[in-house]
Amino acid sequence: MAGLPNSEIKYCYLSSEDIDNGLEASGSKHKYQTIMILSFVFLKVVTDSFYAPLPYFLMDPKIKCKNETSTMKVKNHFDTYECTLSQVCRSNNDIFNIKKKNIIKYELTPTSKHTFINDFNLWCDYIKIGLLVGSASIGSIFTNIICPLLTENIGRNNTIRLTLFADILIKSLLFYVHDIYYIYAVLLCINITNNIIYNTTALYINEMVSKDKRGVYYCFFNSLFGISGIMFTLIFNFTSSWKYLHGFSILNGIFAFSISVIFLEESIRFLFIKKQNEELIGVLQ
Repeated sequence: MAGLPNSEIKYCYLSSEDIDNGLEASGSKHKYQTIMILSFVFLKVVTDSFYAPLPYFLMDPKIKCKNETSTMKVKNHFDTYECTLSQVCRSNNDIFNIKKKNIIKYELTPTSKHTFINDFNLWCDYIKIGLLVGSASIGSIFTNIICPLLTENIGRNNTIRLTLFADILIKSLLFYVHDIYYIYAVLLCINITNNIIYNTTALYINEMVSKDKRGVYYCFFNSLFGISGIMFTLIFNFTSSWKYLHGFSILNGIFAFSISVIFLEESIRFLFIKKQNEELIGVLQ
């Protein structure tokens, strides 16, 4: 096919088997495949940016509790210890609390972690906390509707680029939104963009990697979830703030977007379906 004159390429009929043979001929060890793997690392961190750091977003802040143990001999004596938010909520909401001898009083320490719970004032409000987590499940439903419409109309690579750009903008909004109901909307949109990027990247791997390496590449892509988790854990360990986790995700999105614009080509199977044979042969070359 490479030896055909340009005037004859548009008349060349390609079968699905030709596509696989073209991928085999291009070689899995080509430098383009290395660039593709590099982009997968950044893309996977972006797709994991909702689920991997979620425990840190909702982590209990450090709380200093005072357990009052007044007796006949010792009055107003307090034993100070570290406790969890759930202990405080259970104690203060217990209808039988007035019958207890011990009353839990608490105050935040100066080194309180910056989580959604204290930054958005969600103390003991389990319904709002649950809705934050639930926004992830709702986002998955919309993804299954939006993703096929994008990938089949504008292409796999264009879908990744467009969604990455939207993901960066939406995540940036979270630094400026303070109303909890707007937070729900932002997290819902983030989960949609994350899932679209994941599904489209999985489709891209299936269509742009030769069949003997396809399974290896896909397993490599999925195994990066552990790497993402380690990265988010280390960042939170040193910063104690969800904002740094979010900023790290945005930075990965910028790198992934740059790689997709500069290096990644459109999926050859999408070009095959759209009968764009000239562009398809150009990508293989």
